[in-house]
Amino acid sequence: MKTSIMKTSVAKLDQTIAKLQELRRLASDPTLGGIVEVNFRRLRAAVRPPTVRTATKRLAVRENGNLRNSVLSISKRFRRNYTMKDVLAKMKSNGFRFESANPKKSIGKALRALVLQKKVLVSVPSAGKIPTKYAASARSH
Repeated sequence: MKTSIMKTSVAKLDQTIAKLQELRRLASDPTLGGIVEVNFRRLRAAVRPPTVRTATKRLAVRENGNLRNSVLSISKRFRRNYTMKDVLAKMKSNGFRFESANPKKSIGKALRALVLQKKVLVSVPSAGKIPTKYAASARSH
């Protein structure tokens, strides 16, 4: 399996190198070089630096550790499978102060991040109106 994946990756890399070599040849051609330069300028103008909004979102994800750590801590305490609403109820009963206007959404995002980090396991994925259930066995992580 790894060999076929590596062959595919090497083949794609070879294709990319061939395209870049062709682009270099076109850019160094005195007749076509101007066309290539104009297109690079357009491309550069289309690429924008991150806006304040996207930079703020990235920062919020990094600083979300307090909520994420609290969600993880609460998740480890469940002896049965649980949902986001179970986590919300437990956090409220523990007096956690939510900064977000929508705590459900914040906890859901934190749980998804913890699943991606493999710190929380999904036992039953959501389906329609049925919420995602998280595995109590993940508390050993």
